[in-house]
Amino acid sequence: MIYLFYGEDTFSLQKKIDTLRKETLPLEAWDFSFSRFDASHNSFNLDELINTAESYPFMSEKRLVVVSDLLAKFGKSSEPKVPKPTSRGKKKSEQVANTALTPKERFVNFLGNMPETTVLVIVERKIGKTDEIFKEIEKLVTPVECMPPIGLNLEKWINEHAKADKIKIHPAAVTLLAQYMGNDLCRIDNELQKLAAYAGESQTVTAEMIEKLSVATTDTPVYKLTEALGKKNLKDALTQLNRMRSETTLPRVDFTRYVFSSICKQVFELVQAREMGTQRRSAAELATHLKMHPYRAKIALELSRNFTPAHLDALYNRLTELDYADKKGRADLSAQLDLLLSEFCAR
Repeated sequence: MIYLFYGEDTFSLQKKIDTLRKETLPLEAWDFSFSRFDASHNSFNLDELINTAESYPFMSEKRLVVVSDLLAKFGKSSEPKVPKPTSRGKKKSEQVANTALTPKERFVNFLGNMPETTVLVIVERKIGKTDEIFKEIEKLVTPVECMPPIGLNLEKWINEHAKADKIKIHPAAVTLLAQYMGNDLCRIDNELQKLAAYAGESQTVTAEMIEKLSVATTDTPVYKLTEALGKKNLKDALTQLNRMRSETTLPRVDFTRYVFSSICKQVFELVQAREMGTQRRSAAELATHLKMHPYRAKIALELSRNFTPAHLDALYNRLTELDYADKKGRADLSAQLDLLLSEFCAR
């Protein structure tokens, strides 16, 4: 089975791969019968791709292989010809008569003889529909184009995506988010998660929240702060926090709650990642469990190793206490942020 997904909507492309992975492989085979290649890297090797795709699946009836930007590589480059493989039993005259094959031709030949146990997914960000390689692939599979939605279709996408993630959002907020974020779906997804964390569980994301948070913090990457905390780099974390304080146009209380909610979300992810890491679970399983992007899950797993379970439990309890004290008016959360960063980065 062969799939060809292409287009500028990288978020939807990744979603299609994630869905196909769930439908094709049982969870226990994700680390054994799934492989991914990026043809744009200098280290890419066509033989390795073909050998992997020809390998019999382990712990699954199918093997899933994903390769990115291969057609673009073939379409824009003139590949040197390589000798066509010969059989031992052939006469010398027959071997000489064999024509040479380019890597592009070898790949096309492989597609025609691919094992039935292999599911190959070809992913292209940009594709030349007039390229010979595209026309060859088109004979074998129906290409699926993924382009970012615009206009009313974008608002429909935001509504459906929020509903799937159980995020309540007001119609006016949907329109505003589409205007401010454009059709970068990855960016919209990240913003929705932050807004939902700010709003609170079961609360509705409003247009007022979009005005306060999305516009004012668009150029203030809170992820740099949480990443520094995950690495226990106190100096960098304090630098990022002070930079955010000087750049934001949010009122002091709203800015503090925004940063605090981001830190809470970071701790929650680290706790989950640490627990799954001790169970030898993969980043893919964590991504599924927390409904996050696989790359983000991988980073969470790596950062969680910087913390002991006791440290994470202490941080979780500390955040709970601070949240309660702030809501009851018993503590100045803004004044506590620097101390909280110190506790987070304690060795």
